Amino acid sequence: MNVESTALDEPARGQQIPKRHQTTYMQNRSIQQSGRRSQTSGARVFADDKGRLWNASHAVGTVDAAVVFTCISDSRQTARAIAVPVGFALVDAGDDLLRAWLQEAPRMGLLS
Repeated sequence: MNVESTALDEPARGQQIPKRHQTTYMQNRSIQQSGRRSQTSGARVFADDKGRLWNASHAVGTVDAAVVFTCISDSRQTARAIAVPVGFALVDAGDDLLRAWLQEAPRMGLLS
């Protein structure tokens, strides 16, 4: 059995990459979509009352913002989110405030 080695980012010998799969297309597509995505503006790690470590990320959209909480020490914990003012700066929030918001934040899940 004769098997040739080809890098995954190169076409097989004798094949042409369709224009729709070329790098410039993918770059342009990601640039077009980037305007629609929310951007994170910082993250913090803190401990809850039970000693679990949580990541708090500040996500800012076009008209609203949220702090998204994910547990990094216990993956069984469901992610949670709470709305915050757009001008909110996560670096200014103390651990006590983040713990209070974590308690108030509803669990994120699938919509049914």
